[in-house]
Amino acid sequence: MGSGILVFDSLGRAQENAGKRRWAPTYNVLAVVGGVLLVLIPVILLCYAIVAIVLGYYIARWDKRRRIARIHYNLSDSEVVERLALIRGVSEWLERASIFWHVGAARAEQLPAPKLVGRQWLRLLDFNVDPLGISVGSQLLLFLPDRLLVQEGNGSVGGIPYQQLSVTFRRVGVTDDGPAPQDSENPTRTYLHKNKDGGPDRRYNDNVRWKYECGEIALASLNGWQRTFRLSSPTLAEGAARVLQALVTRAQAVA
Repeated sequence: MGSGILVFDSLGRAQENAGKRRWAPTYNVLAVVGGVLLVLIPVILLCYAIVAIVLGYYIARWDKRRRIARIHYNLSDSEVVERLALIRGVSEWLERASIFWHVGAARAEQLPAPKLVGRQWLRLLDFNVDPLGISVGSQLLLFLPDRLLVQEGNGSVGGIPYQQLSVTFRRVGVTDDGPAPQDSENPTRTYLHKNKDGGPDRRYNDNVRWKYECGEIALASLNGWQRTFRLSSPTLAEGAARVLQALVTRAQAVA
């Protein structure tokens, strides 16, 4: 027909076309859902990140707690109390020195002053006491009531019972290019290059040297472990060694 109007040739065809699925509403729903998802994805990612961070925090705490070694002492035991008092005494002698060194095979290395270590600073260890701690490189030496504990940087530990520990003290002479520590003994000014009369050879700069006496404390175990520490004051070193030896003697008496 020439009217330009589409006319179905039968009622059946019209009914067939009318019964076909309408995709436009479906598309509209999908378009709306897609738009909502695009809006929500950043929110979902943010929620995921928050959950992951919180969950990771608690997993890390749980993992750390299960790896912690707990070493607790009976603080009502008079023997433990006496030994803790001796450890505090050693700390008081050591921390008063103006300079504290570890004497290695090649040279003496200045260290932080020994001190009673707060429990919050310990790696994977939990005590109910504050031990005396000395840091030597990656190692941490901890003086406990019953033993010297050596902790490596990776957290592994080894213990030396005081019954197996020896303590020795000696005075040593030191020659240094810096001024003598104020608590050293018998400081003497000398020169690296001297004239025949003992005076300084003025052809050399930085020629002044100082000689003075320090104190050394050597610790050694029966299995060959050893450490030597030097204090600028021989008097303080001797006092610390005396108290530390009293701790060893006390442990040997009750072994």
